Amino acid sequence: MKHLKYLLGGFCLLLSLASVAQELPVFKQAIVDAKNSGRAFYEMSNVLSTSKTTPKLENAPRNVRYFNYNTEAIQELFRQEAGATEYIILLIKSGDGHIDWTLELAEVPASFYTHKITTSSGEEYTGSNARQRHYRGYVKGRAAESLVSISFYEDQMMGIVSIAEEGNYNLGKLEKDPQHAIYRDLDLPNPPSVECGTNLETTKRYTQEVLQNQQKSSATTTKCVDIYLETEYDVYQIKGNVNSVANHILGVFNQTATIYANENINMRVSQLHIWTTIDPYTNSTLCPNPFVTPVLQQFQNNTTSINGDLGQLLTFRHPAVGIAASFNGLCAANVDESLSFASIGSHQIPFPTFSWAVYIMSHELGHLLGSRHTHACVWNGNNTAIDGCGSCQEPAIVTAVCSNDCNNCPRPPAPTGGGTIMSYCHQNGVGINFSLGFGTQPGNVIRNSVANAACVNTCQSCALNLTITLPVTNGQTSNEEASNAITASNIIHNGAIANYQAGNIITLIDGFHGEAGSEVSLRNAPCNGPVITTQRTTQQTTTHQTNVVHNHLQLYPNPTKGTFTVSVPLSVKGEQSVRIGVYNLMGVAIMDMEVQAGAKVNVDLNGKPKGIYLVKYFSNKEVITQKVIYK
Repeated sequence: MKHLKYLLGGFCLLLSLASVAQELPVFKQAIVDAKNSGRAFYEMSNVLSTSKTTPKLENAPRNVRYFNYNTEAIQELFRQEAGATEYIILLIKSGDGHIDWTLELAEVPASFYTHKITTSSGEEYTGSNARQRHYRGYVKGRAAESLVSISFYEDQMMGIVSIAEEGNYNLGKLEKDPQHAIYRDLDLPNPPSVECGTNLETTKRYTQEVLQNQQKSSATTTKCVDIYLETEYDVYQIKGNVNSVANHILGVFNQTATIYANENINMRVSQLHIWTTIDPYTNSTLCPNPFVTPVLQQFQNNTTSINGDLGQLLTFRHPAVGIAASFNGLCAANVDESLSFASIGSHQIPFPTFSWAVYIMSHELGHLLGSRHTHACVWNGNNTAIDGCGSCQEPAIVTAVCSNDCNNCPRPPAPTGGGTIMSYCHQNGVGINFSLGFGTQPGNVIRNSVANAACVNTCQSCALNLTITLPVTNGQTSNEEASNAITASNIIHNGAIANYQAGNIITLIDGFHGEAGSEVSLRNAPCNGPVITTQRTTQQTTTHQTNVVHNHLQLYPNPTKGTFTVSVPLSVKGEQSVRIGVYNLMGVAIMDMEVQAGAKVNVDLNGKPKGIYLVKYFSNKEVITQKVIYK
């Protein structure tokens, strides 16, 4: 039997926002600094327009407002050059003035898009920002008292807007209607209810030093906690395809990660594994608490390692219930201690209910990062509780199931402004206030855990896309990285070294050349990844002013099980033939041949070692490199 500690039962969720700290979190301060420096913000004023029709839906939230989603405005966002939409202003107004928001937002870090997506059917994909953008920020003029998370997709947007003293608004597409709705979650007449109990066993307590030390140094702000997410088969069945599952989960995770970013804790998805076939998580009992315990245990039994620091299994089988395995999830010797389970189902309600899912996911991860409930008798340096929202004031040392009327320390009143993420204040009507985040003491506990976790990597600092125009002169070394794409049109002079690394594609366009004696290394790999092509000395090339046709080099299927097709781009003007090559990671050519511009070439890797191969397109004007995965 694997070791198992039981923490959290279930929750329903209500949101609100206010700030307790004068110093802004890093991502909010970056927006303020961008404004103060005169940085251009891309303005989006017509993404949502008030709908003239009202859907006939039962149990609609009070004061709900309906909107139409402008897909052309989103396509225009996607068409913008790299860097032009790093900061945006999003205007959302209802025709009656009930909603009038100006949202100032920053795109998520480039590392947010570097996750891997795998399926139980053997498919594997690399994350990117293609046909999606994720943002976080605040309501204009209320940086300290609001928190906003927005995700844009081709056919929908989703997010949460939390404003102090108002509450928390869910924003998203209706379940079976293209119209979008915005409403305050306190106004939902029949919110998801939680009936499952809590089974606790722990001796976790905190020193005064940990409770008081905010750890807002680079020890937390430069680290990224990598999260492995796994979805049960029911999520795929309800969403219908891999792309829809990924969009929903990553959108909800953006909201979760925004809550942590508001605490100066960076969090990203390292891998999303989607069950597209029957999964091994067979327990079907929803309540009482035995539902969550066996499912977590099955997740542990099925998991020998994870691609990440913490792991979470997600399902739609219940609106709001969860459990985490320990308070010591980071760098645990036994992976069992790093796992959690969250049921985030919302499809039973036709309105977007992201706030419930975000609360569950954030709460469970908070346990793995070291925090106990705020109604536990372990806080304030004297083993008392922060709030009295739970039905039980949990004792400092728990060895048995907590009864509904226990009182192990003085019971504080429920906070009038809403509870924090690790509270049960959803149970007594005051709600969970997202602007309060985790609160000072639980936040300090979590920051301390991250700061002292030697296994947690630093965040990737490279840009999403990079355009290089400056020359590299004799004696200089230029090391440039981008998580997605690099486009270079510069000169590498004699005696200079240029090392360019991008996650997906490197394009050398008209104007780029390396003089004799220069060294150029082109690498397809994630930021801070290994070198996967060898350096080569380039010969001097002559450039001509021509019209470059920017068609993409296409590889399909990718990943491949043996054979794939290379669709060669149209060439530059006057060039009828080009060259393509296929190489392994050591730079050894598998195939090298001259082909006609616009041709389609079949490549057979059968008999070769499985792994990553590089496909290179050579013309007089550019070199394009992409990778193909042979599984």
